[in-house]
Amino acid sequence: MKRIIFLVLSLICLGAQSASYKITNISTTDREAVFELSSYSHVGIRLDCSSFLHGVHVTDTMEKKFFYLFESECYEVFSKLKNWINEGEVACLKLDFEQKDWSLEKGADACP
Repeated sequence: MKRIIFLVLSLICLGAQSASYKITNISTTDREAVFELSSYSHVGIRLDCSSFLHGVHVTDTMEKKFFYLFESECYEVFSKLKNWINEGEVACLKLDFEQKDWSLEKGADACP
């Protein structure tokens, strides 16, 4: 229960933020349907399609952010990332925390 309250408060306190992450690899974790996303510019990105709240966890030294995804969206992100990375492509995951919008684009040039 404390974790849910923390996540809800984190969502409220995020303010106006958007971010782009160039994803170069996806790997499994010790939990089913939870994946580590590798990025050149950022460490600590996790796609969680298993927990009660599905989404992307972004952790850095200063803060933790959570971007909520519907279950179908979570598996869509996973499927596209896995396919593109298996083809040797890089993906750009864009998260707009204020507008609660996301996009996933293929190719290294897709990220600013």
